[in-house]
Amino acid sequence: MGIGSVLGAIGGIAGKILGSLSYVPTVISIVEAIARILGKAKMDGSAKHDLAIALVRQAILSAEGLGGKEILDEDKFAAGLDKIVHGTVDVMNAMGKDWGDALLK
Repeated sequence: MGIGSVLGAIGGIAGKILGSLSYVPTVISIVEAIARILGKAKMDGSAKHDLAIALVRQAILSAEGLGGKEILDEDKFAAGLDKIVHGTVDVMNAMGKDWGDALLK
């Protein structure tokens, strides 16, 4: 296997992961909509975070070509998911609530 093949394989996997991450803002908007429906007493920030993490995790693990792949370091995977969700929430909050709401229309 040549270097070109190796780089192509790495790029392919990275592309699949990044493709699944394109859904993160929509996932967060859906979680926020669910929280509004249920009310703050039933879905606090921690519950919203946990739901968003679970949905993004599933999106990545379900991405074409990644299904059935073993997670070698669960702690790093979880930490990465946390950064992705928190970072996306920060960007959406910085742009205003209307930006996230627009994704659901």
